[in-house]
Amino acid sequence: MHEAHVRASPRADDDVTGAGDGMARVDPRLPRRAALAALGAAVVARLIAPAPAFAQRGARAPAARTASADGVPVSGRALPGLEALDDAVTSIMHAHAIPGASIAITHGGALKLARGYGYADLQSRAPMRADTFVALASVSKVLTAQTILKLVEGGRIKLSDRVFGWFRELTPPPGMREDPRLSEITIEMCLHHTGGWDRKTSGDPSGWGPRISRALRLDRPPLPLEMIRYMKGVPLDFAPGTRQVYSNFGFVLLGGVIAAVTRQAYPDAIRQLTLQPMGATGIRLDSEPPQYNPGEAHRYIAGSEHPVPGGNPRMVMASGGWQANCVDMARVMTAIDGSRTGTPFLSPPMFHAMLQPAPGIVPPSPAHWMGLGWDMVQSFPDPASADGKRYSWGKDGGLGGIQTYVEHLAIGANFVLLFNSAPQGEEGGALALVKPKVIEFIQQMRAWPDGDLFQAFRPG
Repeated sequence: MHEAHVRASPRADDDVTGAGDGMARVDPRLPRRAALAALGAAVVARLIAPAPAFAQRGARAPAARTASADGVPVSGRALPGLEALDDAVTSIMHAHAIPGASIAITHGGALKLARGYGYADLQSRAPMRADTFVALASVSKVLTAQTILKLVEGGRIKLSDRVFGWFRELTPPPGMREDPRLSEITIEMCLHHTGGWDRKTSGDPSGWGPRISRALRLDRPPLPLEMIRYMKGVPLDFAPGTRQVYSNFGFVLLGGVIAAVTRQAYPDAIRQLTLQPMGATGIRLDSEPPQYNPGEAHRYIAGSEHPVPGGNPRMVMASGGWQANCVDMARVMTAIDGSRTGTPFLSPPMFHAMLQPAPGIVPPSPAHWMGLGWDMVQSFPDPASADGKRYSWGKDGGLGGIQTYVEHLAIGANFVLLFNSAPQGEEGGALALVKPKVIEFIQQMRAWPDGDLFQAFRPG
């Protein structure tokens, strides 16, 4: 058995432009209690108050809000009782100068809240809306992982397949030698982050675009296959399958496998195999740096009113290159669990496999572990289920000026958090502050109101 290195919040060295992205490494993270303490006891007491009495079924919705008591713009829709979350979110945003956020909450497959808070663009004062596009960063890995698992389910590939078998024709650049251990890396290892790459040791190749272009004598940014070719000449940091350390490059490889197996461009395969069946057809690729896509939220480093450049290099699109609004990501989550679609996206055996820990790896805690494409999986006793358990699972993401998070809660709810702000350092930020409040709010709902807001938002 081997150790797992697991994290719980984003860091500044994740993905290409520098903030955190998953929860899978050894470094200590800002715990939920620390985030709560940072607000102060008086503020916490106000923010985590239970949902009011009008959260009962059949209650009438208060008038739509356009701003909070703190002056933070509020837009979108919320069913009766869920608008009580607004003050919790906007108070944090006001106190910590968070430009914008969009949040979606579902229960039983129905969309109960889809809100935009603050600003998508501080210069133009364009408000953040529930349908504003936000770069997903490493939450994009959810789409790549679901597509890979769908291919496994269909018998087109196996989790035990050696991933570099699809790239035999690629040779390392001149002067570089291939590590023979690359041949041992499987699809499952890439999904579980046990392939052998450790950014603490050798750095994150997601940011090596210029280096790769020089080595391959390219006059443009490298594409995924060119990144894979270069990485065939980079030694592994540990033997495959012996440690669990978060790796963006493992998902670049998975994107290459998807393209090779389907004989389609990676984005087209994701759209056909995953986004269309899920009803989330509005999800799109991030732009090429340094541009922003139309309708996309600008990205800000905490404390600055000047946006950072947009985009994400195409070579890492399978690990962090998609963008969406919160409603479309809620469609993804309710398709994965089957609560909206009636049947989970994956078959029962594949769904069960998705939630299991990496073989041979000792999780840092018996209470949670990494699943196939998920940063955190937890189980709870449930005698009524087939395996006697029910599960929660989640994934976070980060780029410079972006923090994102999606989670399925075992009580049958899902939530999506998208922020166009990220901290300058390695800890904290909007995600660490708002996520605990959203979870507490959902858990305190005594009765969910009838209704489904999905019909109010077209995909994309």
